[in-house]
Amino acid sequence: LAAQILEAQGFDGAAKEIYENLRSIGSFSDMSVSKLALISSRKGHVAEGMQIVETAKSEKDGPSDGLDLTLGYLAVTRERWVNAQRAFQALDHRQKGNPYCLVALGNIYHANLVDPGRYMRNLQHAADSYKRVLRVDASNAFAANGLGMTLAEKGASREAQAVFNTVRMVVTQPLPDANINVANVLVR
Repeated sequence: LAAQILEAQGFDGAAKEIYENLRSIGSFSDMSVSKLALISSRKGHVAEGMQIVETAKSEKDGPSDGLDLTLGYLAVTRERWVNAQRAFQALDHRQKGNPYCLVALGNIYHANLVDPGRYMRNLQHAADSYKRVLRVDASNAFAANGLGMTLAEKGASREAQAVFNTVRMVVTQPLPDANINVANVLVR
């Protein structure tokens, strides 16, 4: 708890020291590993953060949802799409319908529309991932925004604009992506 308080206050060095001390005495939970990895990532050492997670995963007897989630997130930040996809798919396989995981998978597919041979397949996978989240939680703004992106990509500008406008109206915290996406649809 002390490490989390220090981290929240911006004292990453002190928090990292506590997490490392926990590791040295064998009391190193998946959350602590994730926190250490994310601290490294914030300092610009994403590869180091990924290595911390990979090492912890190799020392575990079984799978870890928290470590896969962290590894997927870190892989996305480095645009290592295949690694990120594997991590999120492994998590989705164990936790059917995890919304964060599905939105991340949708975003990965959408980010990889540049390959003409996989364009339609990736666009459909992205849409399917967002729709799976929305079937369970119709108010998930991130999934709705992603679905709007796929609609815009398919040329369904009016439908995409309606989705983005709905997202903008219902979110309690601003979601800048929705505003940018509406502007992009209007420019087309």
